[in-house]
Amino acid sequence: MKWKAFLLKNEDKLSTYLNAICKVHGSHHPEVYDVRANYEMILDNIDNEEKVGVLLEEMDDLSNHFEVPNDTCETYQAVYQDLARLYGLYQKR
Repeated sequence: MKWKAFLLKNEDKLSTYLNAICKVHGSHHPEVYDVRANYEMILDNIDNEEKVGVLLEEMDDLSNHFEVPNDTCETYQAVYQDLARLYGLYQKR
């Protein structure tokens, strides 16, 4: 599956889950707000692959390579797994 198809297929779920983990874990993991902002910018720039690439690289850095903090929930893990998959698919394009 190509990165764009994966993103569009999972857009609603990722948006909902990112909002949820920001609400629940944002006070202890403020980087998740920046991850969400990058995700939203990726959606806004979906047709600009170069911009998407920069945003995904920033997201990878912000999340310490999509490492899930020990004190978070399964939703946090699911989001980071999906974002890591998106980044991997983008890199293989």
